[in-house]
Amino acid sequence: MADRKMPNHLVEVLHHRVRGLPRTLSELNYPTVEENVFAVCVLLYSSSAFAVFLKGSNEVAVGISTGFLVTNSISVFIYLVGAYFLVTRCNWNLQIVRQIPWLFGLTLLPVASVLWSDVPWITTLRAGALVGTTVVGVYLGVRYDSVALLRLLGWSLGIAGVLSFLAGWLVPTYGIGTGVFEGDWIGVFAHKNTLGSNMALGFLVFSLLARTSRYARWFLWVLCCLSLALVFLADSAGSKITCAFLVSVMFYDAAIRPRVKRIWMRYAVVSSLASLVVAQAYLRLQDILGVLGRDETMTGRMEVWSLLWPMLQERTWLGYGYGAFWLGYDGPSAEVWQELGEGAFSSSHNGYLEIWTSCGLLGLTLFAICLLGALRKAFARSREGATPDRSWPLYFLLFLIIYNLADTTFLLANHIFWLTFVAVVVQLCRLEGKSMPKRQLLNAQMQPRFEPGFPA
Repeated sequence: MADRKMPNHLVEVLHHRVRGLPRTLSELNYPTVEENVFAVCVLLYSSSAFAVFLKGSNEVAVGISTGFLVTNSISVFIYLVGAYFLVTRCNWNLQIVRQIPWLFGLTLLPVASVLWSDVPWITTLRAGALVGTTVVGVYLGVRYDSVALLRLLGWSLGIAGVLSFLAGWLVPTYGIGTGVFEGDWIGVFAHKNTLGSNMALGFLVFSLLARTSRYARWFLWVLCCLSLALVFLADSAGSKITCAFLVSVMFYDAAIRPRVKRIWMRYAVVSSLASLVVAQAYLRLQDILGVLGRDETMTGRMEVWSLLWPMLQERTWLGYGYGAFWLGYDGPSAEVWQELGEGAFSSSHNGYLEIWTSCGLLGLTLFAICLLGALRKAFARSREGATPDRSWPLYFLLFLIIYNLADTTFLLANHIFWLTFVAVVVQLCRLEGKSMPKRQLLNAQMQPRFEPGFPA
């Protein structure tokens, strides 16, 4: 592909305003092919695709688990390569560290929780995995811009989605659940909710990519529809609700926000609509749960939360230590299992309660500060224009906020949602306060070497 050059007048502007940076796009330090392949493979692996195959068993580990040899080896390799790329390929300095202190504090708190954890060696292993995952997320945020990250997510989730559809269609004994989840699709994942959450994210990613791509737009819309279909085939209630929420946010952005010019009026409209939805959901909760095929306990979630509440009061501020609560009968979760049955739950099924159990109110406060700071920057970026790349950070953060009300994806090691969250936070911090010419050159430098669009 021939080098693309910027218009001469823009080159001159950038040359004068950004001293020392290259004058043409051909001189910029693009991510290499091996970096792009590494990023796609990391995102695909962190989506938990092929987890059953890699673990070598269909059984969920009961009690204290330190993982499996294959997956642990892959994870360590990813941390080392990610750290190497961050140090050798990224144009970064201590200024980036100063811009995201809450994120680093939130990552280091689980490491410090070794001091009060009842099972310090488990906390050490899992906190180390979280630090490694965060390092890889920082690399993705420093090396790629929003559009490039969307494309990388598109490749990984597209591969997972297509293979999940083929597994459910051609190999139903592997791609469709049995037992409790009889008839629910699981695809190449170990659980129907894992398929649902990844395809809900895929629905968001492909809907945005389809609006930015100049090539194969129809193919992206097909993948968008496929992702939504897999959410319903998996019968993941949380993912269905999240997709419905995303559709309403996109509708607001496309149909309402352009007609409401004043900021206070936008807040009034959003607050009114949100209040109306919450009121209707409360009044018609039984009908909504019936449509979703769920009972009043939300498949046992309400029971778990009621059991967790008094236990959280015992260790309010620091929690039980990162990864030290849900250890079956070998940890505090024994009380939950004795009440609800062995293996009934292996997490809080609420991202906010999960942080509380691990790191207490201190960790929850740090996370809230980090999330609210990212939301503020995402709102500011979305006001610059209605383009998908500017809307993506806000959409993704809202996606996480809603999804984690009934499931857990916050602060998870080797998880695609935490990787993406860290990358988005770093990207928002890097762009904050930069002039438009600087942003244009910075974004160009973080683009991969293939043409805009999907696939390359």
